[in-house]
Amino acid sequence: MPNHFHFLIRQNGEIKISELMLSLIGGYSKYFNKKYKRVGSVFQDQFKSVHIDSNEYLLWLSAYIHQNPKVAAMVQNLSKYSYSNYSDCIGLRNEALCDPSVILEQYGDRGAYQNFVESSFGVIKNRKDLEHLLLD
Repeated sequence: MPNHFHFLIRQNGEIKISELMLSLIGGYSKYFNKKYKRVGSVFQDQFKSVHIDSNEYLLWLSAYIHQNPKVAAMVQNLSKYSYSNYSDCIGLRNEALCDPSVILEQYGDRGAYQNFVESSFGVIKNRKDLEHLLLD
């Protein structure tokens, strides 16, 4: 996405996700500003976090994140979007930066997960199209 990014993160240790994001975003901002000889904020807003309180929410959020470039009409084929781990999840690329097993183990195989994500497009697109009308 050209103006934002999504991470689906599980806290396994003592480091709070807010501290991790502060370190990640702060470190990247310092690198970016030094490389391009600039000062000031790199990102428009502070990061936002949402607590995932159910397995159903976890699975739909994963599909939402993977569908984001297609919903934004940046790609037709999700596996062509190189800034996502979707290709790793469905077994087309073996450069995984992260461990998708929490999601994949619930589907039995990568093909079942791929079917879930691909079939979620209409629901997610319709929801996005109506977002400005919803009050939640």
